[in-house]
Amino acid sequence: MFSVRPRALIMGVAAALMMTSAWSGGPAQAEATVPPIMITEIAPDNTGSDEYEYFEIHNTTNAAINLAEQKYSFAYTYADSDDRSQDRQLTVDDANLTLSPGETIIMWLSYTAKNLDSFARTDADFRTNWSMSNTARIVRVTGQAGMANKGERGIRVLKDGQTESWSYYPAGSVGANKVAEFAVSDAQSMTLLASQATATPGTVRDEQFVRTSQPDPGDQSGQPDPDDPTSAQDAPDTAAPLMITELVPDTDNVSGSDGFEFIEIANTTDQPIDFSNYTLSYLYPDSKSSALWPSTPDNVVIQPGKTLVFWIRNGNNNDLGAADFNKQWGTSLTMGQDLVEIYSGGMANGGARGMQIQTNTGTVINRAYYNMNGKELEYNKGFHFCVNMDDLTTQGRIGTHPASPGTLMAAQLPRPLVTLAADTQEPALTDATPSTVRADQPLAFDFTIMDNTSVKTVTLNMKSSADQDSRAINLTHDSEDVTHFTFEVPAADMTGKRWFDYTLTYTDGTFTKTTAPVRVAIQGAATDPLRINHADNDWVSGTTDLIAATDAPSSITMTIDGTNVLTEASLEGEPVFAFEATQTDTFFRNGVLAPNGDILTIFDEGTYSEITTISTPVPLVYMDGQTVTASIYAGTKAKPGIDENENNDDFDVRALRLILPDGRTLTPRGYSDATQWLRMGDSTGKHDFFDATFDIPNDAFTGARHAWDTTTAIDGTHTITAQATVDGTQHNVTRVLRVDNTAPVIETHIDEGALLQGDITVNPTATDSGIGLDSLSATLDGKDITLPLTTSSTSLPAGNHELTVIAVDKLGNSATVTTHFTTPVEDPTVATFTPGDGARVEAGDVVLSAHVDDEAGDQVTAKFYEGDRVDNSTIRTASGTVNDAAQAERESARPLTSDEIEQLAQDDDVVKQITSDDAFPYELFEIPVSDSDAGATVRVHWSGQAERNAQVSMRVRAADGSWDEVDRHITGTGTDSANTRAASAADGAYEKFDLDALVKTDTYAHDGVITVLIQHSDGWAGKNLTTRESTVTPAHADDEARSTYDFTLAWESDTQYYNERDDYYPHQLAIHQYLLDQRANMNIQYLFHTGDIIDDFDQQHQWDRANPAYRTLDEAGFPYGVLAGNHDVGHLANDYSEYSKNFGEARFAANPWYGGSYEDNRGHFDLFSAGGIDFIAVYQGWGPGDAEIEWMNQVLAAHPDRIAIIDLHEFMLTTGGLGPIPQRILDEVLATNPNVRMVMSGHYHDAFTRTDSFDDDGDGVAERTVTSMLFDYQALPEGGQGYLRLLHFDNEGQRMMVRTYSPSLQRYNSDDQGLLGSADNPYEYQHFDVSYAQLGITPSQRVLSTDNFSADVLSTRLIGTAGGVTTPGTASATWKDVPVGTHSWYVVVSDVNGGEVISPVLTFTAVPVGEPTEPGNQPTEPGTQPVEPSTDQNHGQGQSAQPGASPNVSAGGRHLSATGADGGLLAAVSVIGMAGAVMVATRRRRHTH
Repeated sequence: MFSVRPRALIMGVAAALMMTSAWSGGPAQAEATVPPIMITEIAPDNTGSDEYEYFEIHNTTNAAINLAEQKYSFAYTYADSDDRSQDRQLTVDDANLTLSPGETIIMWLSYTAKNLDSFARTDADFRTNWSMSNTARIVRVTGQAGMANKGERGIRVLKDGQTESWSYYPAGSVGANKVAEFAVSDAQSMTLLASQATATPGTVRDEQFVRTSQPDPGDQSGQPDPDDPTSAQDAPDTAAPLMITELVPDTDNVSGSDGFEFIEIANTTDQPIDFSNYTLSYLYPDSKSSALWPSTPDNVVIQPGKTLVFWIRNGNNNDLGAADFNKQWGTSLTMGQDLVEIYSGGMANGGARGMQIQTNTGTVINRAYYNMNGKELEYNKGFHFCVNMDDLTTQGRIGTHPASPGTLMAAQLPRPLVTLAADTQEPALTDATPSTVRADQPLAFDFTIMDNTSVKTVTLNMKSSADQDSRAINLTHDSEDVTHFTFEVPAADMTGKRWFDYTLTYTDGTFTKTTAPVRVAIQGAATDPLRINHADNDWVSGTTDLIAATDAPSSITMTIDGTNVLTEASLEGEPVFAFEATQTDTFFRNGVLAPNGDILTIFDEGTYSEITTISTPVPLVYMDGQTVTASIYAGTKAKPGIDENENNDDFDVRALRLILPDGRTLTPRGYSDATQWLRMGDSTGKHDFFDATFDIPNDAFTGARHAWDTTTAIDGTHTITAQATVDGTQHNVTRVLRVDNTAPVIETHIDEGALLQGDITVNPTATDSGIGLDSLSATLDGKDITLPLTTSSTSLPAGNHELTVIAVDKLGNSATVTTHFTTPVEDPTVATFTPGDGARVEAGDVVLSAHVDDEAGDQVTAKFYEGDRVDNSTIRTASGTVNDAAQAERESARPLTSDEIEQLAQDDDVVKQITSDDAFPYELFEIPVSDSDAGATVRVHWSGQAERNAQVSMRVRAADGSWDEVDRHITGTGTDSANTRAASAADGAYEKFDLDALVKTDTYAHDGVITVLIQHSDGWAGKNLTTRESTVTPAHADDEARSTYDFTLAWESDTQYYNERDDYYPHQLAIHQYLLDQRANMNIQYLFHTGDIIDDFDQQHQWDRANPAYRTLDEAGFPYGVLAGNHDVGHLANDYSEYSKNFGEARFAANPWYGGSYEDNRGHFDLFSAGGIDFIAVYQGWGPGDAEIEWMNQVLAAHPDRIAIIDLHEFMLTTGGLGPIPQRILDEVLATNPNVRMVMSGHYHDAFTRTDSFDDDGDGVAERTVTSMLFDYQALPEGGQGYLRLLHFDNEGQRMMVRTYSPSLQRYNSDDQGLLGSADNPYEYQHFDVSYAQLGITPSQRVLSTDNFSADVLSTRLIGTAGGVTTPGTASATWKDVPVGTHSWYVVVSDVNGGEVISPVLTFTAVPVGEPTEPGNQPTEPGTQPVEPSTDQNHGQGQSAQPGASPNVSAGGRHLSATGADGGLLAAVSVIGMAGAVMVATRRRRHTH
């Protein structure tokens, strides 16, 4: 059978033509078992907001069904198959829902969205909307934010989690308040019984439970009669009113092309059909695109039951006539009656194609496809088609048979013909077009036409003030609403228009209506007889064009302040160059250029199948006499213009035009057909560029232009007057313009050379006597600051400062003022203590004193407190190495030995040294504190050594067992080259430095102990899983021998297609499984991913594929880092929301290598070490701007000791060039950070390597090389064939070996031509080595040596205060009633500006009165100045540093962190030698932690 007879009336497209059919039931079919729970009706589309979407379920059994007990559930599905990969599980609101036997229940899909809230509607609202009775129950379901109105979706019934059945509504089967009805079938997919049906919620029909078969449109069974295989078949009962019956794509040739291709369609109705209301469209199923194929003539009337044949005229057969066609096929067709012509290139012989009949308004009537299963055509034979009763819009296939134009097979036409009912109702128009529109905005024509059938042709006839003739435009309806028609005049084409007049003609095939003319006025259109291109009181500066113009060329004179000026003939304003573009790809910088190469505009947004208007004004300076040339260039990712070494975009443009200021539109030379697409790009046969040259007519030069150099005029008002005679009347126009060429006046409010103390407010102001201030910005000591800036002399380093202020007005006039000021050393000094340390004094009242001074001469306050020195014999210690620098667990502490106690008291002996090649050394100290120390501060001092280019931090154990950082130091490069470590101490390989902190006992004392950790390095140092000496079994014969390298880093990129498609997904899994399998064998320590994890950021099923693949790495503890590519964030949308949900900071934050995040993992950095090399991988996601670059620089500056690898999605083009953003990265990140050594990127489909050299020390010789590598194989078959990069590091050979391998193919390197290098070295970009010298790598041993450790307890027990002490001077206080025994004290000296110093803790012994006394000892260099950050003063070339994630680190060289509850004070420490001990004086600074 070639048609399937349904049991109920199917009203589809035919309903739109008001046809009625006599339906017969056909042969009776036996009843069969039906699914217990069945989806009988689906309603996804409501009139207005979709607040009442539902699907109907029916209990087909004689027993009650409890959904929960019998494990029934429902899912929203994307597939008309058992593929559940994209299903969305639905939740029934009534958890105990039971369906009575034969009961029908409405499942109301409820959700909230923009301007929509189903939950705000009641059951009564629902019943009213659908005119539903109260008999059937309504139950809410959730879990899906609405069903697709366009179709291709369904509802699945699940039992015990397995598919029982589903009902799927295809495209076109539903509409506003129109539903899809379903009947049982002999498959799991229920039969679509009725499309666009009237909703009957709660009511089912008997026909829905008679089992039918799903028809096969390609079914070719039947009688084998070669002349008419349908002769023995029943004719269909109904059909689309017009249907495609035959396609013949391959025929005898004429001049090398098919000469007799044709399309045959038939009128299946009992009434003549005027084809002028219809057209054909050629379909490309694979790309889901189409092209209109209009016919000549287009107004043939097709009689009932007859055919119309369309002969394809491809150019080579244009000279043939109807007689030739009839001779070819043995027919007697008449041109213009039953034979018409289509001028086109013809139908493809290979590839899937189709043909479609549609109304002129775009409604699909009928379509047919061929070659859907590969090449199926036969020479001089036709594809014959029949009615598909399941979908009248899509034909079924009879087969391939001899061509028979004009002759139908017996069962192709319905019998009887479809009856068309008389149409008695005229279509009704609502016109929502605005009556006025702004001149710089598009004009949107907006019509709604309601009809009881369908509107088949809508023609807008439009004419503007600049047009001589009206323009007829055929309108098609919106894709979502067949009653809505729009047309937009782009803003570019509004140029110079004063009004638009229009009428609308529309017909439903029976009634034809035309509206009365309507005028749309253009707001802002210049209509005065004489006009000037400036308004009164406009501000001008520099050289500005003054143009006076009329509607036609006239003699115009112009004066400025009464003085005549010379003018030249000119257009009234800038013309606008515009064109339509399609198929542009995102990020290709296509452009429009002026003749001198200046860029007029860039268009780099992807249009793909959309058609977009591109426009740009053309400044008059680019006119060449009476011609204007604008050139369209296909661009690379870097710039518009052809680059032989780069890929250029391929796209199409048409309707090139220049809109003049008077509204007229010109076409360029040699281009007269606005519908002609120009193919742009670097592919064969395409235009690299197209010069659009326009000839400007004489009568367009209606203006007189004077280029006024306003810098020769004084600032202020000036009068411009134009005079002209128009139509015999003299007109004068005057404009008063304001000239402003004066920059703003800046007041810094800081005197040049001023000495500033205390609180400092930097708040410059600027005034502008002209147009007004636009921006005010400032830098302090070369760094941008936010105004106003509040700081202080204690916050700023002492010395000279430079404030630069820039003010710009709204015309661009700018001024810059630089002011210098100084801040003093605010910290007081303290010295000459009485009694001295170790003194013996008589018991009783003891006078404590200290000599105080302040460099600024400020008065000071001295507060004397009780203190205590922690006896080193009570301190416990531990040491060792760790792989995770932040891990809480450490070796158990033990008491110090007597030798250690003695050595710790000195500052010149190494007490302990810990070394490691593959882990991080540490030393731990436990300081005992007593209950009496509550509220006190413990001052901790450590002195020691580490190798060059190392970071060492002091940390304190917090209550939760973690470590809070309190101080940090980065050792310098010493005598070695930049970014390397020396292997021994012989040439100054080690640097000595101090770490200090003030630690609050209330915060950090736990079980009577404060635990202090001295930790070498940060991040993660993976254990060696194998070594060069290990015996391993290679995974591939060409693997590098394990004995040739120490460790491996891996790299994957642009995996989007793997995670987009099920059939490519195994490549993603294979990569990760290979890395896990080879992790030990290759000692793989880390994996990079440089973006495009998935293809479409808003498709959750792609994230759902990616997540398990990366979860295998998470669960294995495999270190890796990712970033977002353009596909992960929606390209230009830069929407990081889905990326954050799936690969945000929360996924990685607990990993020991994860250093820190920027905006929820939009950027992040990882710290890992391997083979004696410390790396930092800095990742930055798609679309970095100023803030992202600043963050990268901050992170890199905090880790100068590490080999930095920058990971980006986009950096290098396929030939090594750089686009605009990558160029910024190179200039502002790579060039400014000496630790950057590598850049890794993807995005562009290729493999390439480039190097850049930098002169970091300014000696004129580049000493640093950055190696950048591009790796992106996504253009290979199957999205990349599973290739990854392996970076083997060979410490002995001093090289990094780069290898490219596919676990899926089990082969190294690709032979794809686009990836190959030179003939001599075809794999040069896939298999290469990079020397350690080029990478700046020298592996080394980590060394941590302790020289000295001490702790003081600074209590809050106040002895006395000396206030208002003049400096220099002596501060003193009396300690009353001091008993016999040993006592300790310290003094805190502060000035009014916040400077502060804490003295060492001094100890004296009170003896009975009369016993001998001793004065004690003084520090050798008491009261020294605070040590500021300085590579000269800070024990070599090291520095204190602030790591990326530490809140408790000073930025100063010897500034001491105060931890705990003390309002965020930092202190500077001086080490004061006295009496064989080490004493510490602390200078405190105000900082916020």
